[in-house]
Formats: sequence, structure tokens, C-alpha cells
Amino acid sequence: MRGLLSGLQKGAMILAIDDIIARVQISRVAEVHGVKLDHTKRRGVATWRKGRNFSVSFDDSKNCWHDFVSDEGGGVVSLVQKLRGCDKKEAVQWLSDFTGVPLHEMNDVERRDYSRRRAAAEREAHLLTAWRDDLVATMRARRDLYFHAYHRARKYIQRHGLDSPGGELAADAYELYEHRYQELDQHIDELLQKPWPALLEQFRTESESSA
Repeated sequence: MRGLLSGLQKGAMILAIDDIIARVQISRVAEVHGVKLDHTKRRGVATWRKGRNFSVSFDDSKNCWHDFVSDEGGGVVSLVQKLRGCDKKEAVQWLSDFTGVPLHEMNDVERRDYSRRRAAAEREAHLLTAWRDDLVATMRARRDLYFHAYHRARKYIQRHGLDSPGGELAADAYELYEHRYQELDQHIDELLQKPWPALLEQFRTESESSA
């Protein structure tokens, strides 16, 4: 009897997962996690590996993805694992919350709670994506300023030499701004590659501190 119940529970779990996958579009999952898509929503940027080009394909009809650079790919669950840096169980649970499809039979109260949590999760995902994009844009703007200052100092040294009246100052500026723009490049890459749970924790911490 116990074995029969266990088998029925596993079967129900498989049906629930199939229902979850059937109700979600893989491009939407990518978009909610901050993946930049092209106008067709069939190509995206692999932000998890410092990607800069639209080298990942998304097929909503089959709910699958493929990275043409790394040759990785799979279905919705594997994409959530990749984007959130989590295991399969956590990925399925996230999809359950996102779609509002429970992994077990629920009563009306539980169903309403699931709907509320799904709406809250999607709203927070949009806020997090906007916060990250704004932060990256600010860092890139500052990085560009440092990069231009570095190049001006470099050109001055090339034209006038270190022994010129402003040579020592130019050398100091060259070293300072080179370090700063490279440091920001590293920070930007780290931010874009940060696993979703860690990024969410940082977002919540900064939101609470600024409230």
C-alpha cells in the first residue's frame, strides 16, 4: 500500500511538472531573469557567461534553449537552473510559484496564496532586473569617463614624454584611471554573472537600507 501511494504521488508530481512547463514560455522566463532578447524574442544574450551577442536561441513552441557558443541547452527547468544558479528541485519550485501551478493538490486558501506569491515574485523580478540594469548603466558611464581620461593621459605621454612639464602628472593620471576603469569592468562582469539568489539578496538589502 505504501509503495502504491508513493507511486501515485510521484505520478502526480510528474503531471504537475508537465502542467507547469505547458503553461510557461521559455522566452518569458529568460526575460523575467533579465536576459536581453532581440525583437523576435527568439535570440538572447547569455548574461551568465559574460555574453554580449544574441548567441542563445529560445523556442517557445518547444520550450527549449540552446547556447551556440558553449553548446549548452535544454528545457525550461535547465534554463532556470542556469539563470538562478540552483538545483533542479529549486528550479521546479520557482516555476511552480511563477506559474501558480501547485506541485500538489491545494485548497482554495492555498490556491489564493499561490496566486499572491506568483504576482509578488514576478513584480520583484521586474524590480530586480530594472535595478540591476540601472546599476550596470551607471557603472558603465563612470567606466567610460575613466577610460577616456586614461587615454588622454596616454596620448599626452606619447606626444610630450614623461620629462615634459606635465609628464609626471600625466603618468599619475594614466596609472590611476587605468586601474579604475579596469576595476569597474571587473565589477560589471561580476554583477552580470552573479547568481540570481545572491543578486536578489543584494537587491533586498540595498532596498531596505534606502527605505
